[in-house]
Amino acid sequence: MPEYAKRDNRFLTLFGKLADGESPSSAQAELSTIAWRLAREYPQTNKGTGAAIRSFNQFALRDNLRSMFLAMLGAVAFVLLIACANAPT
Repeated sequence: MPEYAKRDNRFLTLFGKLADGESPSSAQAELSTIAWRLAREYPQTNKGTGAAIRSFNQFALRDNLRSMFLAMLGAVAFVLLIACANAPT
């Protein structure tokens, strides 16, 4: 049996778009219900597992990269400020 087909293989990342008018909290509630049902139906492999809703930016950038990009933005703004201050009038 391939590794991805085993019930105890836990790593899964899905991307989707919320329907118009839906909130992340309602999607989280629905996913929590699905995870609870799976844990009840398959207690050996699904006990203690769940699902989390995150935006793509939260997933892709994480906290470390976000801080780095903000620092780079600050440095670029500072260099632009110096260039504008030194521009001849």
